[in-house]
Amino acid sequence: MTRVIRGGRGGSLHVLEKGETANPHGRPRKLVNDIIKDMQDKGVKPVKPVDIVAAFESMLNMSLDELKDIKADEKASYFMRRVAGEMLTGRGYDIIERMLDRAHGKPKQSTDITTGGDKIEFTLPKVIIKTSDESNG
Repeated sequence: MTRVIRGGRGGSLHVLEKGETANPHGRPRKLVNDIIKDMQDKGVKPVKPVDIVAAFESMLNMSLDELKDIKADEKASYFMRRVAGEMLTGRGYDIIERMLDRAHGKPKQSTDITTGGDKIEFTLPKVIIKTSDESNG
């Protein structure tokens, strides 16, 4: 049980017993909807897949200087700065390959390692089921 004692400057203090909490339910969780509403209030708009494709395709046509400018621009979105930065690293080719795969999809790859290109034919074994009447007689 909380004890209330007089404070040194005219107020009161609530002294908790060991194991007691003043906020039993804790801080209320911030829900995803709350975060989305906060972002919308700030003017942040969601990115659509078509926007990502357009960003990738545009960045593939940029010069090194333009990519460096985007990476250094504090007002650019995190996504654009991060992609520009990754393109400028030593792994730039891998990043570009992934960007193309995301924008246009991977080309269809098929591998035939069992038949050498011949058609696979399935044959089912013949199964004979004897009933109890047939096996006794």
